[in-house]
Amino acid sequence: MNENRHEEYIDEFIDNLRNEQKPAFYRRQEQGKETEKDAELEKMFETVRAVKRIKKAWKYNTTAAFFRSRSFKGAVAAAAAILLVLGLNLFNLTGINDGNIVHAVVEAYEELHSYKGVVEIRSEREGETEFLETIEIKYQKPLQYSAFHIWNNSERHYLSDGEKLAIIGPTKITVDNLFPERELWRYHIGTAVWELEEAAEINVLGKEKIFERNTTVLEYRFPGDEDFHQMWIDESVNLPLRKVLNHPDGSSLTVEFKELEINPALEEDSFAWELPAGIEVEELNQAISLEEVKDGWPEVGQALAAAPADMELIQAGLLDEPFFDYVLRFRGESGKDFLDIYYTTTPNEPHFMAGGEQGTLDNDRVEVDEGVQNVFELYSGESNVARWIKSDAEIFIVSTRETFQLEKTLEEVAGSKINWEAVSAKTAQTEAGEYTLYYMEITDTSFRLEKEKRSFESPPEPQELVKALLQGPEKPELSRIIPEDTELLGVHVENAVAYVDFSSAIAEASYGSEAESVLVNSIVQTLTQLQEINAVQILVEGETVESLGGHISTFKPLP
Repeated sequence: MNENRHEEYIDEFIDNLRNEQKPAFYRRQEQGKETEKDAELEKMFETVRAVKRIKKAWKYNTTAAFFRSRSFKGAVAAAAAILLVLGLNLFNLTGINDGNIVHAVVEAYEELHSYKGVVEIRSEREGETEFLETIEIKYQKPLQYSAFHIWNNSERHYLSDGEKLAIIGPTKITVDNLFPERELWRYHIGTAVWELEEAAEINVLGKEKIFERNTTVLEYRFPGDEDFHQMWIDESVNLPLRKVLNHPDGSSLTVEFKELEINPALEEDSFAWELPAGIEVEELNQAISLEEVKDGWPEVGQALAAAPADMELIQAGLLDEPFFDYVLRFRGESGKDFLDIYYTTTPNEPHFMAGGEQGTLDNDRVEVDEGVQNVFELYSGESNVARWIKSDAEIFIVSTRETFQLEKTLEEVAGSKINWEAVSAKTAQTEAGEYTLYYMEITDTSFRLEKEKRSFESPPEPQELVKALLQGPEKPELSRIIPEDTELLGVHVENAVAYVDFSSAIAEASYGSEAESVLVNSIVQTLTQLQEINAVQILVEGETVESLGGHISTFKPLP
């Protein structure tokens, strides 16, 4: 195969990877349209995957600022070619071990259409189980699933028809009309695949037989982390069967399939939208027309025009979420190729994105980051994000597209270019000694996160901010969300993560999903405005917990 053909195939391969699509070259091979075996081309494909993971790891290395810069983007193919010419063995480099295994797992997931099984989630500390949940799940791409959850003598059924999600409890049903993917990320096979694909380092530990299945055992770590996690890959289907996430405090979270069937023929009514009669139904978020969006977002036409031309608007929505008012949801050809644009007229505080870039657009702040995990607890795996914070509005974009496309979208909305001069992401205090505390506002239809400014004689310590939060709001229209009998047991900061320890009362109250989101974000947003804090780990009686109310994961630090 000549050099020009190699270049064409590499360009095509990179585009497929960026859009989370199965490489077109492999599809043509399956169809018999590509019959030539080319070992050099396959090496280049594997090298592109390797360079992609190197780029990801470099983003977290403060001594490699050049490789995080814009000049690095678009250079993946060139880097692959150079490395091959130099004869470097990439698969002996840190973070690139066992690249062929990653390729096999990703390819197997691309071939997956459906699965069903029984998955167990358990949190452990020193060999003792602290939390145990069993889930019977049926799943069909892209977003249809039925999951029966059982924990602590409680049951809940999550049912998604691909467009909306019903959370069915014994006395109440919550219907999310916009985000069927909510909750799925906690145990979805795809989440484990994406974690492995984006890992900074992967090593084979050996072989093990679990549940009568032969598995390859891997250890992997995320970019910027020192702790290794483990994953067991079922050798018969090349998909994750078990993963163990290890926390720095010594606890661990295991997600494992006790039973798993790949690509079964599911019953036609598996995801039929039939809700039990006689139970209270709460509607969360609403699908609305573009005309209705214009009532609160007059410039929505600019956002529609700025979206990538190869993507289709599938939904416009009015949100009950605490941070934003509206969302436009765009999709590309593949189920993983998406771009969602959020809008609010009550901008959130400028919030530092660790490892991200900051600039200005029309003299207002812009922040861009890539590889953000489980954004809003809605998006499985990693997404790229960009936000434009104006004095009277904010636009926030979440996407699998490259960050330069998100930047271009914001620039087209504004009609001007982003200025990428260095900006301190934590100099947003409007007055010396003024900080923001976050409380809850209760409306007729929702719980919302709202701000209250407080003045301090000197920059407050983290513990001082949390104590002020616990005292409750001064504004009569706001309510406290942390239970009154909750005690602060301690706060310490390590490696830009604030570890905030509360008494058990914080986890004993009853929270709905919306109230729990306000609770968690009130703590996180209050603390991350401090220069030294980029993320918050919530502890209860000195230990990590799966969640405070069963809806929002607090097992890992929250940015």
